[in-house]
Amino acid sequence: MNKSNILFFLNTFNDIDHISPIIWKVLEKKDNAYIIFINDYDYTSDYRISFLQKYSNLKIYKFPLAYKNSFIGKIIREICYNRYYCTSFLKKLKINACVFEWDEIHKRGLLGNFFHAAKKEGIPTFCVPHGFSIYLNNKASKNINSIYEKTGRGPDFSNRNGFDTYVYQSPHVQRRGIDWGQDPEKTFAWGSARYYPEWSKINLSICPKFVPAKEVNTKTRIVFMLPHWDYNVDKEKCLDLIDKLIDKEWVYLIIKDHTRGVTGGLSNNLRKKYNSLHNVEASVSAHSPTLIEWSDIVISFGSSIGIEVLLQDKHLINPSYLHSNRTIFDETLACHLAKSHLVVMNLLKDYRNKVLKEIPLKNKDQLYREVIYGGKEEFNVLEYYCNKIESFKI
Repeated sequence: MNKSNILFFLNTFNDIDHISPIIWKVLEKKDNAYIIFINDYDYTSDYRISFLQKYSNLKIYKFPLAYKNSFIGKIIREICYNRYYCTSFLKKLKINACVFEWDEIHKRGLLGNFFHAAKKEGIPTFCVPHGFSIYLNNKASKNINSIYEKTGRGPDFSNRNGFDTYVYQSPHVQRRGIDWGQDPEKTFAWGSARYYPEWSKINLSICPKFVPAKEVNTKTRIVFMLPHWDYNVDKEKCLDLIDKLIDKEWVYLIIKDHTRGVTGGLSNNLRKKYNSLHNVEASVSAHSPTLIEWSDIVISFGSSIGIEVLLQDKHLINPSYLHSNRTIFDETLACHLAKSHLVVMNLLKDYRNKVLKEIPLKNKDQLYREVIYGGKEEFNVLEYYCNKIESFKI
């Protein structure tokens, strides 16, 4: 039986997080996986890429000349990595399918030239998640709100119809994409590769472990996952809750910046202030899965990382009052829902007193069906992704 040759285009931390499990499954099936990094990301220090590199049927390519953003650099890029070069590359490796991260069609650059070369050669093109939207309301961010204000409607996603297949994890996000102009014949909900339990366990096992820098003793270990500040968040109230937490001698607080960077991080002054305290570590570099493993309780309201919290069977507090969005956690109640600072603090006291109830299993299962299994009953999500990618015919 001939092996499939699947080419993946990776960008940076988040898309690696969501696409690595698909690459892993391809490698486990003894097919060949190729990765092209479309920017100068230092993948040598990425624990997931290091794990994948243990497989002999993986090959990684970088194109340093293509990462120059100067005017001259762009000219060199278009000369060196034009569509003829990309076509030759695809033919040489006998690529059967190209897998991209969530995006629209690029007309120029390394990614765009490879995309158009693949289309010309009749190679199937797939667009798979680089993140996870937990929001049920359409106007969840400042950027989208601005689009609605200017146009009276949502963003135009019709340019994404150039892909042969465009994948979301859950039906509620799939419906939104279709509402915003995506072709319903090409737009699907296949479930979450990142949060499929098989990969979640592997990911945790290979993730560098977190060791606190200060004395924890008998304190309650809390991790606060910061949100995108631009996602309709009451930042002042959020920081006020952090102050209330660190004011408690029995709390040891870890503050984790959002993986998207400055729109979900602390100012330098706040970071210094928090890190000067004996029971706080702010803007830690440790990865979220290992922070959750270390924790007793996680506070999160604007990120899909709450799914990881539930998969690790930890307590998840969802302070929904800190933003005006509606999320899948609110809908399924797969969390300890808090609507005030007082409720948050009472939940923490209940944990200290060993009377905090577990999150109902039926609520977790309802959330898992929607966000991990694409609105269906349990199935092998990673196997499904690979089969769909490998068997697609144009």
